[in-house]
Formats: sequence, structure tokens, C-alpha cells
Amino acid sequence: MSHDNQMQSKGGGSLLSQALALAQQGPDAERWRRITALADGLSENEVDALDLALHNWPDEIRIAPRSWGVPLPPLTPELYCPPALRIARRLEILHLPFSAEDLRALVNSPYVDRFVSLTLFDNGLSREAVEVLAGARNLRNLSELSIGGRNTTDDGVAALATAHGLPPLRSLLLEGNGLSERSMQHLAASAQMAQLTTLQFPDNQVGDGGLKALATSQHLGRLTLLNASYNNIGPKGLAALSRSSRLAGLRVLYLTLNPCGDEGAQALAASKHLTALTELNLSENQLGPESTYAIAASYAFGQLTTLALAYNDLGVQGGQALAGAVRLGQLRVLNVAGTLIGVEGALSILTSKHLPHLKELDLRDIGIDDEGARRLATTEGLQRLEVLNLEHNPITQAGLDSIRATTKDIRIIT
Repeated sequence: MSHDNQMQSKGGGSLLSQALALAQQGPDAERWRRITALADGLSENEVDALDLALHNWPDEIRIAPRSWGVPLPPLTPELYCPPALRIARRLEILHLPFSAEDLRALVNSPYVDRFVSLTLFDNGLSREAVEVLAGARNLRNLSELSIGGRNTTDDGVAALATAHGLPPLRSLLLEGNGLSERSMQHLAASAQMAQLTTLQFPDNQVGDGGLKALATSQHLGRLTLLNASYNNIGPKGLAALSRSSRLAGLRVLYLTLNPCGDEGAQALAASKHLTALTELNLSENQLGPESTYAIAASYAFGQLTTLALAYNDLGVQGGQALAGAVRLGQLRVLNVAGTLIGVEGALSILTSKHLPHLKELDLRDIGIDDEGARRLATTEGLQRLEVLNLEHNPITQAGLDSIRATTKDIRIIT
């Protein structure tokens, strides 16, 4: 153990001994911050000893400090890649210009070999930079990659899809990059993506063709979570997804902010393959009451525990259709915020005998006033809830008090 490290501790033991003591106390965000501050001054051998002591700490908490793996001007134009990087499992580089040379220096560092997750967001990455990343061999344990904020293009995704350096990924997030159908075609054709269980590409423009490419892929059969929100996907895209036997393992599906319409929702509800879904988000999809009838009658949705239909024009009929949904009996979370179901639709849901497991109900912005609150307070279904969201409704304190008077343990969000 180095004399310098001993001198730095001022009676508290060496830097390593202090860090080891913290590690033994167990996972905690503040404790992790203190450990990384101490680790910054450790030698390679000491870092390895500390890493061994952290083996029971979850990867989610082991995020590298913002100063690691980035340039630190004016002190140095070069990347700061201390040996301490080896105790981290996740690196996030956000809103910081990052050149191809920077990325090359990072991935060539001998201390990045234990990362399981890398996030690059709003860095102005060039095509060359993404190609450098695709060829990185030091990131041998990487399983999660996130590139977003106009950081890549269709050509960059093509490089990732044919990556010769990266290990097979399990999670890929490509948010807000202006990607087109071509990107999805590259991913769909890539054997390199065959281990993916999570694929997210919200806020792009892949359209119906992009979703169809994924739905017919020979390589994406392990997917359990698909996030295609805000991608200009319409009925044809959902019809292709509905017919996909290759994506039958999907458990979570996010399609928020797409012009799917009733035709798209009906196609999805008629699927013979998407029967493993437990969570479905069709918020802001231009749906009407016809969609809720299809969803309520769907054999595919019998395992759903979470359903979000927020800000669609479902109306009172939509609320009543959901209340009569004998095949949605496993629902625990239902979001009907801004759906125009009104008090009558909300009462139908809360008095439904077909939703016995409902624990969280989102009734934001549906026009419930004090009189409506008093009517809700009389329902037995309200007593079963754990969370009730009433934000953006014209309810005064008196209306809230009428609900609280009949419920003890419910959490009311206003």
C-alpha cells in the first residue's frame, strides 16, 4: 500500500481501507459517491482489490462519476481515464461534445473492460465516432448501449449492426436520432443483434416499414421489450406486428404518440401471437371507443397487468367498455388520463366486477369536480386502490376530503 495514500487519509486509515469499509456496509448511492472519491487516488492493484469487495453491489448503482472518461479542460484536453474506472459498471456521457478521437481514447483504455452499460447522449458524434465504437474490443462485457440526442444516423446504425468489436448486446436504446426505416432494416438483418431482449427507438421516424422489418426479422426472437413510441407508425405497422410469430415473446410494448387509430388498435387486439404481453402503452394513438371494445374483447391481452390509453378520445363508452372487459381481469395499473371518460366512465371502472386486481388508476384531466369526487367515494372499487391520480381535475379540498374520508391507505395524487 502506498505511503502517499496513507498520508492522505489523516488518521482514517488508507484510502483503500476506507473504501473497503464502505463497500462492506452494502449498496447505497451516497456510499458509492464516497467510494469513487476515494478510488480516484488508488493504484491499479488497489482498485482490483476494491472491485472484488464490491462484487455484490448491483450494476445499477455503480455509475462512473461525471469526471471519469471525459476531457477535463482546462486542466487537460485528454480524457481522464483513471484505473478507478474498473470499479464502475456504467458510464454516462451526457450533453458533452465528444469527437472520434475522444471515443477512440476511451474505448482503447485498459480500464473500460468491466463496463456493462454505456450511454452517449447529445455528444455530436460523427459517423467515424460510431464506427470507432462499433469496432471497440475492450468493451468486452458491454451488454447495454444507449446512443441518443442526434448522435447517430442510419449509417451509424448500420455500423452497429455489423459491429466486429462489440460483444452481442442485450439492450439497445436509440432515442431521438432522426432514424428512418433503413435503421430498422439494418437491425432486423443483423445476427449481431440476436441476443437483444430490449430494443428502444422512441422519437425517430421509422414508420410502418421500420416496424414491419422488425416484425419479420429472423434474429430478434429474444425481444421481451419493444419501445417504438413517436415514430409515425400507423395501422399497417401494427398489423405487421400483430402477425409476427417471431416477436411472440414480447412482454412490454410501448407505442405512445403514433397515429395508429382504431384500425391499428383493432389489428393489435386481434393478434394470435402477442399473448405474452403484460404491459401495453397506446397513449396518444388517436383512438376512439371502438378501440376499447377491441381491447376489452382481446384474447391476446389476457395477461396484461398494465394498460395505458391516456389522451385518446375514448369517451364514456370507452370507460364502460373497459369496465366490462372480462379478459382484462389481471389488470393492476390502468391509465385513462385525458380520455373524456368523465365521472360516469370512472364510476363504471371503479364498480366493475371484472377488474378485481386494479391497484393504480390514473384519472387525470377527465373533468371530475367535487360532486364527482363524492360519487367516486361511495364505490367499493375505490377501497381496493393503492394509488389514485386526480391531477388536473376541478376538485377542491372539500372534494378530496370526501374521498379521503372513505379511504385510509390510498395514495391520492393531486
